[in-house]
Amino acid sequence: MPLRLKVVGKTDKGLVRPGNEDFLHLDDDNRVYAVCDGMGGHQAGEVASMTAAHTIQLAFGEAREGLMSDPELGLGRTLPGSGDLLIRSIRLANRAIYRKSLFDRELAGMGTTIIAVAFEADIMSVAHVGDSRAYRVGERAMEPLTVDHSWLSEVQATQNLSREEANSFVGKNIITRALGVRETVSVDYRILKVKPGDIFMLCSDGLCGYADDEDIFNVANKARGDIDKMADNLIQMANDRGGAD
Repeated sequence: MPLRLKVVGKTDKGLVRPGNEDFLHLDDDNRVYAVCDGMGGHQAGEVASMTAAHTIQLAFGEAREGLMSDPELGLGRTLPGSGDLLIRSIRLANRAIYRKSLFDRELAGMGTTIIAVAFEADIMSVAHVGDSRAYRVGERAMEPLTVDHSWLSEVQATQNLSREEANSFVGKNIITRALGVRETVSVDYRILKVKPGDIFMLCSDGLCGYADDEDIFNVANKARGDIDKMADNLIQMANDRGGAD
């Protein structure tokens, strides 16, 4: 019997930007969930994130059969069925965004990050591109489930930077991987076994770019019995710190 899921998804444009380039995909029927954070001038970021979410919806619906037969979209190894389809849908989304940007000059250079999960029995597939993140909210701390595709993350992997050095790092917001920037994309993937009572969080850098893991945990932990309130409180924290994204 599959685990019962309770899912809350919220997004906010913050206090600075005129529009919201984030897009959520919440599919309780197929147990697939994603956060997409678009980037690009005009409304291009919004188009990219919306295209990614719409492609995942199609992939787990009417396009499923054709997608599973495309040899270019898989990872080439045995995965849970939902995980294989998730990877293929993200790679298809990359292709769709890239081609849209080629044919519409106003969309040139657009892209989006993505963090997505798919549940199958007690297994959760996690796939991501960019600096949007997944966490497990533990009893005492946040457990990161992803590693950012960013210049800062790559530097931290080779140098022992303090928190202060990381916060002042020039170019820390430069991401090194996103959907739609190139014709193909590498997708990071992992699977986890899920236990009853586990709490998982997906977020864009609109949250984790303005608060460290300890701060996020402290806010989340105070509302762990009410995930709807948890989401509201985390958005409020991001806005209290400037709400720039």
